[in-house]
Amino acid sequence: LKISTSMKTDIIGEAAKIIEDNPVVFDEEFLLDILKVRFRWPKKSIEVISNFGNISADFFDGRYDSIIFDKWYELYGRGFTTMLNNCLDIHPDMRRLETLLLHYIGEMPTGNIYMSSGTTVNRPSFDLHQHEYNVVSTSIYGTTKWILNPENQFSKPLDIKSGDQVIIPANTPHACVDAPEKRCSLTICLG
Repeated sequence: LKISTSMKTDIIGEAAKIIEDNPVVFDEEFLLDILKVRFRWPKKSIEVISNFGNISADFFDGRYDSIIFDKWYELYGRGFTTMLNNCLDIHPDMRRLETLLLHYIGEMPTGNIYMSSGTTVNRPSFDLHQHEYNVVSTSIYGTTKWILNPENQFSKPLDIKSGDQVIIPANTPHACVDAPEKRCSLTICLG
């Protein structure tokens, strides 16, 4: 049995509704505090997007492969975007959402946080890219500007504010192109 595109779209739409109906609420102070728990964050669990678009992990100690918070915070303070990977366990709202999505879709979702102190100088995220899976990105706080499927002549930049949700179907080119203020988004990967 092959699932039709429309059925997949319905599943993603319902998953997005579950995410919308169960908001994740926290602030920058919570994130900065949890990042001080050194051994929760091994290499690859936190990554910074460099101005070349590469992943940087140059803020881990060599002995335990744990985060050196002050070294990471210097990059964060300069506006570089940080990804907290596979982190649906760090907050009660996120754990509840993970369980609800597991019960709906029948597989464990992956959740990542994208956060920055804001920048008009540094790269706000990755260049235009796409994934083989569906993505639902929800703004927790701050504002950003996104582009989706720019090859489409009717596509216009999207201004995203706190609480807004961006649903990105699999294989859809997209990018966050502007993040001038403190911002955090929760990205759920589905399928």
